[in-house]
Amino acid sequence: MFPADGAGSLCGKALNSPRSSTVGFERRFNPALVNKPPDQWVRDLMSEMPLAPPYFRRMKQVNREGPAILGPELPGQERWSAQAVRSQVGELCLIL
Repeated sequence: MFPADGAGSLCGKALNSPRSSTVGFERRFNPALVNKPPDQWVRDLMSEMPLAPPYFRRMKQVNREGPAILGPELPGQERWSAQAVRSQVGELCLIL
């Protein structure tokens, strides 16, 4: 089990809640590690697999290619001068 994968995660089927495990425990209790013919192993693993949410396709692409570089300015944003900021806030506001 790796960080960010845990109970309820769609990254795997029937992940449970422990944050760590041992190879011995998994060999003994994990049904995916039972020695069986490959076609049976795939059928067992894929049965009752939850549907992937719609964003998974985009997430895979971003993970593979990296996110778009936005640059120094965020889209639709503009820099404010100190004077413009001051004019938008009250006298007793502290801006960090």
